Amino acid sequence: MAKEIKYYGQLRPTGVDNSAARRFEALAGLADQVRSTAFEFGAKRAQEKGQEEGLTAGQAAAETGSAPERRKGFLSTLSIQDQAYNRAMEGSYLASMQIDVQNNISRIAAENPNNSQAFLSAVDASVRPSLDALTDPTTRAKAEQVIDVVRSQQLRQIDRNVITRQRNEADEVLVQSITQANDLLVNSAKDNNALGVVTSTQMITEQLGNRLDLGTISQT
Repeated sequence: MAKEIKYYGQLRPTGVDNSAARRFEALAGLADQVRSTAFEFGAKRAQEKGQEEGLTAGQAAAETGSAPERRKGFLSTLSIQDQAYNRAMEGSYLASMQIDVQNNISRIAAENPNNSQAFLSAVDASVRPSLDALTDPTTRAKAEQVIDVVRSQQLRQIDRNVITRQRNEADEVLVQSITQANDLLVNSAKDNNALGVVTSTQMITEQLGNRLDLGTISQT
């Protein structure tokens, strides 16, 4: 008669071989890493290509006076190359345009050193065709900012020129008045004209004070 087995609790399950699963996980991780590296390399190359093309296109548009064309559309918004192209194109165009704007506005300022209204009219006529050619609102807004900065700098210089010219003209009148008063002083002294001496002396003192206030002479 067979004996009853009473040692169930002492039985041990055999080990499960999971090396294949671990190997699969390792291979999957390696594949992900390879895909990530390949994507990063491809994205970098696409970005570099877009930048190269954009820089060339932006500079060409500025040199020919034509409007730069952005790459648009839904697919372009997803394209690393197109986005890099748009950024580089816009930056290159604006940088080249700024040089031309500075040269033109400086020339106009030199032609109108004391006339701010003539300067502004000439600048507007000069930059208007380039601005009207820009159909992209973002690029146009940035171009207007560039123009405004350069125009404001030159306009401030013209305003300073006007103030200087007006001050010099006023000083010339004062100098002439002092010269005349001095002649009167000399003649009054020769004629023993006490009232003339006093009057001419007062005029000289007053006009010297005006010159001092004007800033054309300093008190020493």
